[in-house]
Amino acid sequence: MSAKQSPQTRSADSALALPAGELAVCVRAYYWHDLRPCGELTLEQRLSYIPPSPYNALVWLLDGRALLVECDGKSLACELPAVFLAGAHRHAYRSMAITPYSSFGLVFQPGALALLSGMDAAHQVDSISDAWPQLPPDWQALLSAVAEAPDHARRIALCEQFLAPRWAAVAGKHRGWVELIGDAWRHRARVAALGVLNWTQRHFQRRTRQLTGLKPGEVERMLRLERALLDVRDGRASRVDAAAAHGYADQPHFTREVRALYRRSSGELMQGLNEPDADGDWLLRL
Repeated sequence: MSAKQSPQTRSADSALALPAGELAVCVRAYYWHDLRPCGELTLEQRLSYIPPSPYNALVWLLDGRALLVECDGKSLACELPAVFLAGAHRHAYRSMAITPYSSFGLVFQPGALALLSGMDAAHQVDSISDAWPQLPPDWQALLSAVAEAPDHARRIALCEQFLAPRWAAVAGKHRGWVELIGDAWRHRARVAALGVLNWTQRHFQRRTRQLTGLKPGEVERMLRLERALLDVRDGRASRVDAAAAHGYADQPHFTREVRALYRRSSGELMQGLNEPDADGDWLLRL
């Protein structure tokens, strides 16, 4: 007879889903995180840690409440709005559940949300803000519909119905940027984009900050590390081979990058992928 599981040991319902193929250059992932099955929460379950990231995201708190307790390298205590916009982050941010909550997130590829909405992502970097005043009027119906949807499958369908025609229009109008996003902001893609756009390097840097909130090299740095870690996770490369394949000077250089962005070693990070309540590595679980 198995022992009764205590509330403190029950796991959250957390998952990630990839977008439809035609939206892969626009959307990095959908995710949901539901603490309500956990019963009485442990401190570890209450805290959510999000490492530095080039991604913009829309997050719906479908039920429950949470505090933002760390952002832009500062400690604070600010209750999160029901629908919030997370900009790209040079610093980690951390939230803490006030009550067990259920959330749903739409994570955009770097630059995609600004191309779709016309917003200036430079104003959102290292910040968490109420999504409603940040987005144009035609996005308001999406914010409401996702919040009211009966399940995550319907939420994903609503997002894709909304985004597909808009992203097709963006792809037709901004081919250089879309190709750059599709090639993960690699240096070779930036050189090609400059040729397509016929811009100076300075204008390109300024426009990149408007679209992502970061410098082009910062976006590439974060995405390069993510690709290297995914190669290690999937067994395509050892840490030594991943470091070499992704352009790091050596394994210690790779190790320093992991610790700088994720606050732990690559070994600890890989081990954390097997922990159901760990959240700081969500996008490495795809």
